[in-house]
Amino acid sequence: MNIKHLVRFSRFYLPIRSEIEKAGAAFPKQSIRHNLGHPKGYRGDIDVLITAGLKEFEADWHYKDQTRFPQRIRAAATALRDTKHYGRFRVSHRDGVLTIFKTTAS
Repeated sequence: MNIKHLVRFSRFYLPIRSEIEKAGAAFPKQSIRHNLGHPKGYRGDIDVLITAGLKEFEADWHYKDQTRFPQRIRAAATALRDTKHYGRFRVSHRDGVLTIFKTTAS
């Protein structure tokens, strides 16, 4: 399913982007794990495909109502795009902790 990137940044976007930038060259070779401090929200383990120049990303997520897509994962996908990290990533959210790592799946 294609999900639109954020147009207006959420409260999760800047902390995630900051964590990606702080990791520097170590990312995407090493995963990023960040406690967002907000334990509520949808849990998920979603593969995303980030492509340069697109206003949306591909997500391995199957649900009829796109508004139910986890906002922390959407913010992470947008932060990946904005920091020029393209390709496939696994983004997970559980109890306020967000994890991002690059996958090799095609």
